[in-house]
Amino acid sequence: MHSPETLQIGCIVQFAVAVGETRDADCRDPTWQLLERCAWRHAHASVEPASVIMIVTIDPLRRHFQQGTGILSYDKTRLAACAQEIVAAGRKLGAQGLTPATSSNFSMRLDADHAAVTVSGRDKGALTPDDIMVVDMDGSAVDTTARPSAETLLHTHIYRRFAEANAVLHTHSRAQTVASRLYAPAGVMPLDGYELLKVFAGQTTHDTRIDLPVFPNTQHMPELVARVDDWIRADKPLYGYLIEGHGIYTWGRDMAETERHIEAFEFLIGCELELRRLKS
Repeated sequence: MHSPETLQIGCIVQFAVAVGETRDADCRDPTWQLLERCAWRHAHASVEPASVIMIVTIDPLRRHFQQGTGILSYDKTRLAACAQEIVAAGRKLGAQGLTPATSSNFSMRLDADHAAVTVSGRDKGALTPDDIMVVDMDGSAVDTTARPSAETLLHTHIYRRFAEANAVLHTHSRAQTVASRLYAPAGVMPLDGYELLKVFAGQTTHDTRIDLPVFPNTQHMPELVARVDDWIRADKPLYGYLIEGHGIYTWGRDMAETERHIEAFEFLIGCELELRRLKS
């Protein structure tokens, strides 16, 4: 764990960087202005009146800004493009009835350290680019006072675990929610023998089986992340998962592939529910 860095307030701000380098920045620099606004939130020690020294952990801020430049470390052009794709996905999935009320949340990877994600409480079928915000890979808001979904950690966990994942969709269709309740006792919903399984990367024949895990719901996201991680560490293939009484998460190399995965899972889940009904 990095030791905190010392920030001395004056005409010149000196950054005593944990790795040993020292930078000076003028107080009028945008980076300093950001630090001044955020310092109290990241403070770990008191302010000494005489020298006005604050101890802050600078690492969370360094991730968002290039050191001493005041330049955002994520690409705003990339953010704008991702926002448009998320908005379009929301309208499409909303029209299909997969995002009732203000449920669901969507995201896209911006870079190794940031993701664009829907703001909490928005109607996903009526999104605008203003409803998309930036978070870091710890799920914390970046350069905004907007609040991301409480489930943002599930998105960032996927980006951390799957380097090829560049978009994540979470929806709440009736079929997904019903299936998550019915298959919760078994902990898995098997999907076996369907031609449509070939939509998932690496699947080349109908003669295969994909297990769609069903994880218990919880409002404590680290616990849910740990359950998903246990599945991955067991070296089990994972293309998506259900949360009991909730909905589905799936991802892909881009938004188009992720939308195909949502559509495929919705169809396959519907088939399994209908077969179960006909057999009863």
